[in-house]
Amino acid sequence: MQRLKVIFDDDTIVELTGLIAFQNLSSKFNSALDVPAQGFCARPERQ
Repeated sequence: MQRLKVIFDDDTIVELTGLIAFQNLSSKFNSALDVPAQGFCARPERQ
């Protein structure tokens, strides 16, 4: 937290935390509903 506070203020840390939580929730729903990736970022193929 101390390293974050050097770069970001408290409001920005709260926004980043909310955005990360939303992305995590979205990925769980997409996985559960078998929604395919939209191709916005490349990820390694499973072996």
